[in-house]
Amino acid sequence: MIWIIRCSDRRYRFNPSYQNGLKGILSAENIQNDYHDLRCFGAALGFVLNPGWAANQLKIAAHLGKKRFLIVDHMDCHAYPLEFGPLSTTNERRKHIEMLTKASALVRKHQPEITPIIYIQDGHRYEKIAV
Repeated sequence: MIWIIRCSDRRYRFNPSYQNGLKGILSAENIQNDYHDLRCFGAALGFVLNPGWAANQLKIAAHLGKKRFLIVDHMDCHAYPLEFGPLSTTNERRKHIEMLTKASALVRKHQPEITPIIYIQDGHRYEKIAV
């Protein structure tokens, strides 16, 4: 069983390109419909900026028997420029990877028995980030 955190951005929820990318990620991780979905603006960013909330979510995930925690960020996220100011595509990608890495570290710190898996998505394209 897995817990997925992704952005609340409505463009993400209703855009077929993003939905196809998410389907690709789920397929790559061999995830069918057996997952819990958690959404917050900025996904990894929201997780990192709210460590108490993140720790609580991880505690719940562990209680529910989750063994993997999938964190998916998407490019062109409106939360990132609000936090960091205007970003070029290259700098936005760097910030996503930085926040995904920090979110992964939070998972390991608070629930070491849960394996973090992180991805960055740009429309239908996606990339797994090694941690």
